[in-house]
Amino acid sequence: MMEDSENLQLRRILWVSMMAMLRTIADTLDRDPNKKVRQAYQKARKSWEQERTGSALIFFEFIVHERNNIIHEWSFGHSDDEDMNLAFMSENSELEVADLTDIYWPMVSGPFSGTDARDVAHEAINWWRHELKKMEIS
Repeated sequence: MMEDSENLQLRRILWVSMMAMLRTIADTLDRDPNKKVRQAYQKARKSWEQERTGSALIFFEFIVHERNNIIHEWSFGHSDDEDMNLAFMSENSELEVADLTDIYWPMVSGPFSGTDARDVAHEAINWWRHELKKMEIS
């Protein structure tokens, strides 16, 4: 739905919602009434904090950072509203321009700079799936 929408306001609402939910997973695990769930989360969180690179980078530098920027500063870490055009030569040697504004939403800073924000979000969702599965096993 987010990718299919040319409506900037709708895309932003969906983005904010997704980022809030990605961050809320950690808060929910940390406050779960089941002590074993809390302990599994706290053990995982401790290992992420010690690592802070590799797979944990997605948590600190995207999930936490992007959510905090949105909620506290209404600042988005990606560009989805600036005109983005690609100029190229056609087969008959004429200059043509393609509008990529709704196709490519690059992250503008940090370790994911230049990567499409939706690809980073997809990676974050997969990261959570993997981490939750690890917590289930332990």
